[in-house]
Amino acid sequence: MAKSVIVELRAPANFSMQEALDSDVAKLPGFKIDPECGPVPVSPSKETVKNLEIENEKVFLIRGTVEEEKEEELKRLPDVLKVWNDTQIEPF
Repeated sequence: MAKSVIVELRAPANFSMQEALDSDVAKLPGFKIDPECGPVPVSPSKETVKNLEIENEKVFLIRGTVEEEKEEELKRLPDVLKVWNDTQIEPF
């Protein structure tokens, strides 16, 4: 069964939606990028900021769905920093 996720990804500073669709993450069987949501740049953690500056990379979030049995494989891809559950937030 597929579940909604947000993938935290290191990528070139000028990363585009087309590059997201062409990335190793998008090619993983069982993962599908949400075409309605483009890559969103975010501030990196203190641990990764120096490496990113050296490589001229930034951190982006990409929304999609992944088959549960493929989630661990997605997490092991070299450019993936974290995979978050994309849970629905509702008012109290």
